[in-house]
Amino acid sequence: MNKLYFSLSVLALTVIVTACYLYSGNYIGAYNTLSWGLFVSLCIQIGFVESLTSVELKLVATLLTAVSFGSTMLASRAADDDLQKAHVEAVNLLFKLNESCNPFPEKIKNISTAGVYACSTQSTNDSIDLVLDVSRGKNMGPRMSFLDSVTSLWDEPKVDQCAKLYKATFDTCPNEFVLVNKDSHKVLMKAAN
Repeated sequence: MNKLYFSLSVLALTVIVTACYLYSGNYIGAYNTLSWGLFVSLCIQIGFVESLTSVELKLVATLLTAVSFGSTMLASRAADDDLQKAHVEAVNLLFKLNESCNPFPEKIKNISTAGVYACSTQSTNDSIDLVLDVSRGKNMGPRMSFLDSVTSLWDEPKVDQCAKLYKATFDTCPNEFVLVNKDSHKVLMKAAN
């Protein structure tokens, strides 16, 4: 009877967290939470020891892990080629900005200098975030991955500092952005929001 109540509690938590992910537009997080929540609930019903020795559950866990890794990689900013190219273009633009934006007040100078640094390191930061996400999924196992997805619901989303500083510079000195590739500009402005 206790297994049933505990399993139903996990299912209720799964539904709530999945709904929160769906509401926030994080469909991949919703899928991962729902699939792992159902899996953990099933393991509770079967029994802890029995679930560890079941070949079928090991196969399901392997499949869920592979799909979770794939979805994590697809959702990562590191896998977005257009965004990565836009970061490179933003470095070049922000670096040359002091030559063309007149007058060049101290505020714009500080923003563009910070933007050059942020844009030149953003791709590395995105790659590190992806590696950490995949490592957590690999090393935690299904039960802890489910708990991690529940607790990460309340994490602040990672900010693309490059896009944020690009937008701040654009808002301050828009005339200097006429030569920017329109696609890169759209990608950076979208990432800044």
